[in-house]
Amino acid sequence: MKGIRSKLWTGMMLLVVLMLLLLWLFQIVFLEQFYKGIQLNRIIDKSEVLIEALSKSDEPRIDADLLESLESFAYINNLNLEVTDIRGNSIIQVASGSEQQSPAGLRKSIKEMTSQALSGKIVNTVVEHPRFNNQFWVLALPIENGEVTGSLILSAPLEPVEETASILKQQLIYISGILLVAAFVLAYVISRHFSKPLFEISQAAKAMSKGDFSVRIRTNRNDEIGQLASDINEMGKSLGKVDELRKELIANISHELRTPLSLIKGYAETIKDVTGENPEKRQKQLGIIIDESDRLAVLIRDVLDLSQLESGVVPMEARCFDLTSKVHGINQKFKDVAGDKGIVILTDIEAETMVYSDENKIEQILYNLIGNALIHSKTSPEIMIKATHEDHHIKVEIIDSGIGIPEEELSYIWDRFYKSADSKSGQTQGTGLGLAIVRRIFEAQGIRYGVESRPGKGTTFWFELKKCTS
Repeated sequence: MKGIRSKLWTGMMLLVVLMLLLLWLFQIVFLEQFYKGIQLNRIIDKSEVLIEALSKSDEPRIDADLLESLESFAYINNLNLEVTDIRGNSIIQVASGSEQQSPAGLRKSIKEMTSQALSGKIVNTVVEHPRFNNQFWVLALPIENGEVTGSLILSAPLEPVEETASILKQQLIYISGILLVAAFVLAYVISRHFSKPLFEISQAAKAMSKGDFSVRIRTNRNDEIGQLASDINEMGKSLGKVDELRKELIANISHELRTPLSLIKGYAETIKDVTGENPEKRQKQLGIIIDESDRLAVLIRDVLDLSQLESGVVPMEARCFDLTSKVHGINQKFKDVAGDKGIVILTDIEAETMVYSDENKIEQILYNLIGNALIHSKTSPEIMIKATHEDHHIKVEIIDSGIGIPEEELSYIWDRFYKSADSKSGQTQGTGLGLAIVRRIFEAQGIRYGVESRPGKGTTFWFELKKCTS
């Protein structure tokens, strides 16, 4: 299989060879035909003026002005010129060089052509000298004034054309040699210039396919190849981050699963071997097993939710719905849990606040944010869910006056498995995936969001939903 370098080199060399062939064809092979065609048309056009001047009387007459025109015409066009009367007798002969008449060896051919011109025909042909084998171009034109009164015979040697072609041929040999050498070198440089970065890109892609995302392509090009190299580098960075997150996710999930599984197994064995006959201990240990099983279920659900959101397989189905009834419904579901902790969930939202978004995903967001507030509001008597009307949006805020979040941790709270430690107990709660899921939903729907917090003063999570216009 040919590489791109050899293909580029071959293509450019073929282009140069094709151009040289065309140059040879038009400058050498077809030169004589082009020259004859152009000269013939040009001489015929100019000779028509002379024919008109010669045909003004019953017999061709040559005055001083006409003679000067004939001599000038013959000299400029390098022609031998002869005017005859109706009987074929020569009236005047004008030569471009030292000869004062057409070459003697051609008189027979010219006489035959003169007879044809006197019969009213235009004759254009090439004749060969019988002794010297050199060729002459001959044009015989009738002079007419109602009827044929004479003829105009024009002839020219073809040697100048052949000499020109010979000179051009020698010149083209040198030019062709120089062009082929230059093209060989230039094609190699250009093909190498284009193929080298492509080869590096190919090698980088192969390395990335094997899991080495640290490889980078060095290039300072500003063209499409440079852009491709830059895109490959960016892809390597993104894949590297994804790979790091994947490893981190596996490590975190392994850690998170190990604790509840160990507890479930340990207490199950204890019930089996020790406390099977003690109802109180058995009930307590079974409760721990149930709690840890629930924790595992929540963790697995959150991992699946986050995985689906990150892969983009979960469609967002936006529609108009009543945010007020949604908030009140969630408030009722959390009422007992909040009551057990001595916390009151308050709402500040107008009746029938219609918004346009994915209803199920907004419900999931509210569950996560309110549940998060309950976890970190041990010292707070209340949690406020507030909805404020703005120009084209509804700003929703979940406000607590709990332990707060240190400023240096605010940028990390949306990361997977990040859990802020309880400032008093040093313990962490939850799976560490709730806010990561919330962020993915926000980003998938293009929702503006944020968080404000001060340690010991509480935390406010906020996001904006579009007002429903229909």
